[in-house]
This record gives sequence, structure tokens and C-alpha cells, in this order.
Amino acid sequence: MALTELDELVGDPERPYLARARRTLGSVAALPHQYGLMAAVFARALDRLNHSIKVSTGNPELGRAAVLAHPYTVVDPNSDDRAVVCVGTICLAPVSTPAAIGEAIQAARQTRA
Repeated sequence: MALTELDELVGDPERPYLARARRTLGSVAALPHQYGLMAAVFARALDRLNHSIKVSTGNPELGRAAVLAHPYTVVDPNSDDRAVVCVGTICLAPVSTPAAIGEAIQAARQTRA
């Protein structure tokens, strides 16, 4: 999961850390059958590969709202009181309210789909 978050924070269009995360998860793909319920962490990491969203903000309230709106949000701290939601290399217009961040995250999720 750390590699997928690092990939979102770096923002490299080549997505080198995402490729490494995929290879790592692929190397242990057969193990969940042996671990049953304990494989939930593996499943969550696998799900996170294609659903991470980056939110850049210096406003703690907007950061919390972003994480509540989408569990795979990666918050990139900066000095701006507004929040910018990005998915891949596409970033939406800055927003300044918790309601607007929820709407922006929903729009970003539809962009990725």
C-alpha cells in the first residue's frame, strides 16, 4: 500500500512505484487461499492499486473530509487552504469546502472509471 501512495504523491506519468506494487502483489497472489480471512490486507492492497486519489491541501479539515469521502485518498500536504483533487495526471479545479471536496472526489472517481 505504501508503494501505491508513493506513486500518487510523486505523480510521475510513468507510474514506476505502481508497477513495482503490482509485481509485489503478483508474487504473493496465490497465498490468500492459504490464509483465509487474514488475506484481507492483500485484498485491500490489490483494490487500492486502481482506486487511489491524491488530494493536495494544507487545510486539515479538507484533508479529513477527503479521507472520509474516499478510503483510498492520499493527502499531499501543502500550504494552500484549498484542496486540489487529482486522479492519475488529471487534476480538478481547487475547492474550499468539505462538501465540495466530496463532490470533486466523486467526479474524479468517475473520470478514472
